[in-house]
Amino acid sequence: KNIVICSSTSSTNPTPSVAVKNEDHWSDVDTQCKAKKYTSAAKTVMEKTAMKFAEDNGMRLSIILPTGLFGPVIIPSHLAGNPHAWINRLMEGGEGRHKKIPNDSTSLIHLHDLAEIFLSVYEKPEVSGRFYGVYGSWHWQDIYFELQKILPHMKMPEPIVGKPVTPTQFDFSRRDSLGVQLRDIPTCLRETVNWLRTEPFK
Repeated sequence: KNIVICSSTSSTNPTPSVAVKNEDHWSDVDTQCKAKKYTSAAKTVMEKTAMKFAEDNGMRLSIILPTGLFGPVIIPSHLAGNPHAWINRLMEGGEGRHKKIPNDSTSLIHLHDLAEIFLSVYEKPEVSGRFYGVYGSWHWQDIYFELQKILPHMKMPEPIVGKPVTPTQFDFSRRDSLGVQLRDIPTCLRETVNWLRTEPFK
């Protein structure tokens, strides 16, 4: 009678786009499929199907909407995926995720904080519905600049040309109502680098 599922912020990208996203926004499945974003489309369909099933069967359903996960990983094979793979390359003197900084932003959260959000919605009987599992969004330029403070000798991508776009904006009222304390982005980046320095799983 108490269900928590993990989806993605990709299910909250309305068409047309909005200045500030919240959990009431929905992606359009047809638009996602036309863009060949089939995994994102599947998550949108999954959420709506789960919500109807929960309503029809008297179940309390909470849906967490995360994005990029920083901090430690649980399964060794996850080290081969992003962001850990490209941060590892930077630590070893190689190229990061980009040859040139994209004029775009990325959203993220620390794995441990996301776990706390999951526990919070599970343990609070008054809670249900969708919740962002995100700390916030930063421009890629700021991400690389912050990493350079931690890794002063890292290889920087080529700079962007022109004015940086505004990072994705969220309304975090529902997330904040859970009372979970989240690490900020500089802390997420630093803890990820420090964890990778321990050569985990070896």
